[in-house]
Amino acid sequence: METGMEEKQTIVFVDDSPVNLKAGDVMLKNFYNVQLVLSGKDLFELLEKSAKMPNLILLDVVMPEMDGYEVIKKLKADRKTKDIPVIFVSALDDDENELIGLNLGADDYINKPFTAALLQKRVEHQLLMKSLNKELLIAKEQAEAANQAKSDFLARISHEIRTPMNAISGLTEVVRKDNLDRAQIDYLQTIKNMSKILLQIINDTLDLSKIEAGKMELQPNHFLIRKTYEQLCSAYRILVMNKDLRFRSSFDNNLPEALYGDETRIHQMIANVLGNAIKYTKSGFVDLKIKSVIRDSFKWLAIIVEDSGIGIKKEDYGNVFTRFQQLDQGRNRHIQGTGLGLPITLKFAEMMNGTIEFESVYGEGSVFSIYIPLVEGDPDKIEKDIYLETVMAADGVTALVVDDFPVNHTVALGFLQAHNINVETALSGAEALLKIEEKTLAGNEVPYDLIFMDHMMPEMDGLETAAYIRQWEKENSRSKAIPIIALSANAVTGAEEIFLEAGMNDFIPKPINKNQLNRVLAKWLPPEKLVKGYTAPVIEESGDDPLLEEIAKIPGLDCQAGLTNTGNNRKSYYTALRQFCAACDDYLKELQNAFAKDAWKDYSVRVHALKGVLAAFGTDELSKWAYKLEMASKGENSVPTAAALELCRAETVSFCKAIGEFRDSLNGAFDRIDAERRSSEPLPKGDKAALDEQLAELQTACLQGSGSRADKVSAWLGEFDWGDLAEKIKTLRRFIESNDYDIVLDMIKDGSKL
Repeated sequence: METGMEEKQTIVFVDDSPVNLKAGDVMLKNFYNVQLVLSGKDLFELLEKSAKMPNLILLDVVMPEMDGYEVIKKLKADRKTKDIPVIFVSALDDDENELIGLNLGADDYINKPFTAALLQKRVEHQLLMKSLNKELLIAKEQAEAANQAKSDFLARISHEIRTPMNAISGLTEVVRKDNLDRAQIDYLQTIKNMSKILLQIINDTLDLSKIEAGKMELQPNHFLIRKTYEQLCSAYRILVMNKDLRFRSSFDNNLPEALYGDETRIHQMIANVLGNAIKYTKSGFVDLKIKSVIRDSFKWLAIIVEDSGIGIKKEDYGNVFTRFQQLDQGRNRHIQGTGLGLPITLKFAEMMNGTIEFESVYGEGSVFSIYIPLVEGDPDKIEKDIYLETVMAADGVTALVVDDFPVNHTVALGFLQAHNINVETALSGAEALLKIEEKTLAGNEVPYDLIFMDHMMPEMDGLETAAYIRQWEKENSRSKAIPIIALSANAVTGAEEIFLEAGMNDFIPKPINKNQLNRVLAKWLPPEKLVKGYTAPVIEESGDDPLLEEIAKIPGLDCQAGLTNTGNNRKSYYTALRQFCAACDDYLKELQNAFAKDAWKDYSVRVHALKGVLAAFGTDELSKWAYKLEMASKGENSVPTAAALELCRAETVSFCKAIGEFRDSLNGAFDRIDAERRSSEPLPKGDKAALDEQLAELQTACLQGSGSRADKVSAWLGEFDWGDLAEKIKTLRRFIESNDYDIVLDMIKDGSKL
């Protein structure tokens, strides 16, 4: 009960008897601000006029016109009044009426007549409960906000760590080893091993973050448990070769051929426990058993890992599954790890309604046993690994690539053409919607077989565009939804979930990985649109390449990484670089305009696009610089801080200058090689009649948005000397390469421009 100078809380008493109202007022007025109301109608008129809702309502049941039950129904149905505590005060003292009132949402029920002490204590109790619930809700929201902030931080920082780590790991795979001595090869192997350890730390941290945030979901499927067992044995048998260890394993042949469960997470659980056993065992053995057991009359899959390692002290038993905890640190200080493997394994086991147990004797070894319910799978439903082979589309398959950067069109085109896929492009979400509408009006039941959608685009981003497409399909009763694949440099934790929630079907991070693309094509193209039994041809691109040698001299440009990011297709790589040079001034102008106007959302979109393009080219330092500016311009919760904006203001000019210098270096390399080729190999004279035929083909290609057909015409144009038309043809080819098809069509239509 409130006392002293504290502001009194407001109680509204609703009863059709003035005598009852007066009695209630006398009992409560010394402690609360009491408002008396004679009917339900009067109550709602009072609430409508009140700027502040009452803290509690005392409500009679039997009243004319609108009884108490009708009143509480209306109160609970209104967002403004649904949380006000209600105590029924009634002469109806049977259990049935009390139960009705409580089921309708009342917090308490008092029988008439009542004493002042009873009424005061019941009111005090409900107000205290309301206050405590409010505090609990605030604490819950603060905890959830803190957890979300932690997850956002981990997602952001992991991107910044993972990008250079992936580069280090990848480069150790492709670097030449034939000219290294023994010591240098050992150093290289150490770099490779350490980068894998760091990547595992990042992945473990993100897994735990997703589990704690409730965003980790199991993906059950039918799988071959023996295959999982053999893969693990093969990998870990090699690992123990570097130690004085024997690796023993056994598999229960009574297990079903196929199981149903999350194969990836089961594999990860076994790997975590096996990895720990090998790390903490210097000599002796590590033993893996996978078998079926009966526990509590149910069948379980048992995964048992035993070792002759250092064991665990009894006083440390309680910390075995504690996050970021390494036991017996004095003895184990040289052993690397985050202390996350076992906590993650326990979480996964619990998510599968299973458990993990252990026994250990310090100095002798340990036994860890994972038990998860054994659910038999169907071998016929196991997803075939067709994506391990090159997926080839049947003739006529068409994809739409939506990205506001033409360079990204070229990169995607290089990858998709290798799979026999016709590619059309759109520079914005609005243009993509228009193309879908046009194809539908032209009689295409399925406008596109696939859509590859960038995320961050100005005006209408990829999420909005995907939502519009799904809405359009619904409104037009489309029998089959177009698979939409997110293509984004935003590869942080949770990004894939955001894309899926927006209506997309899958996600490939930029730079594009050919194996990821292969997987997506195998999954989302129907069987009738795939060529069966296809064997990919071997593409020979070795030998002298003066252009590659020339651009490889440009500081900060890793051509090997760039070629990898364009599917090892040199033509696509060179075309993308030329496109970038042609459109660079426009890119920088758009960025500088956003910068000048303090339009930071647009600024972040522009610099994000540059980040992806620069990463695809293999310019790691420039890409990192773009990422730093992107993160600064976004800020926390999309609100950049003053310090972050100051960073953008301090570095944007020098960043744009560096981009311009990179463009100039590329142009210089192209000009030198082009000049050498012209001087050493004079081109044959072009034929005007043949030119007219090719321009007609080009016009059709541009109208249909067919990048592959337009590129073929451009390549043909480059094989001839066009005399007086040379400069105009060069300009035309530049616009073809930058996918500026509107300008190309305008040049064809206006003959004077050719």
